[in-house]
Amino acid sequence: MQIHPHDEEWMDRWWERVNVRQPVRDLRSNRPDLTRLDLTHTAITQEGVEELSDALKANTSLLNLKLGNCNLGDETTSKVAGALHANTTLMKLDLRSNEIEADGAAALGAMMAANVRLVELSLRANSIPAAGAQGLSLGLASSRSITRLDLSSNRVGSSGATALAGALRACPSLSDLALGRNHIGDSGAAQLAAAASARA
Repeated sequence: MQIHPHDEEWMDRWWERVNVRQPVRDLRSNRPDLTRLDLTHTAITQEGVEELSDALKANTSLLNLKLGNCNLGDETTSKVAGALHANTTLMKLDLRSNEIEADGAAALGAMMAANVRLVELSLRANSIPAAGAQGLSLGLASSRSITRLDLSSNRVGSSGATALAGALRACPSLSDLALGRNHIGDSGAAQLAAAASARA
């Protein structure tokens, strides 16, 4: 095999072929032993994302999907979230460090409202602002399955924390909400504390 390190387009295709194509085939075949898929630090092209999303829609074996540090961004995250609307088996999703902002977070919020199996979602170390936290909150308030949401190291701020506090009151399944390093301030912290106290 010849590798051309200075041909970025070729390298993208090579990474996709090595790291994504076979897992996609396995997802499509619904291999019963494929319950965990770790693609952390994988360079995934747009074509690869489309194939992965299509495979996730119908897969009924995968329980844990790790896509951390894949440089997904909002558009790609939204495609993955859309694919998971109908997925009935995935329980854990790791999207840490993917440069996700408001639009991607809103898409994930809509997914949480529709998906009935997801219990853990990690969005730590992204760039989710207050508007993104509000979009997540809308879905979180409708979820009856999510138990853990990690939003640490984002840009949620005080108003985002206030929105999440409202969702916390409405989501009885949520037991662990991580919001460290989000500059939520005294006001946001007070709102979250009041919401937690109301559930006690």
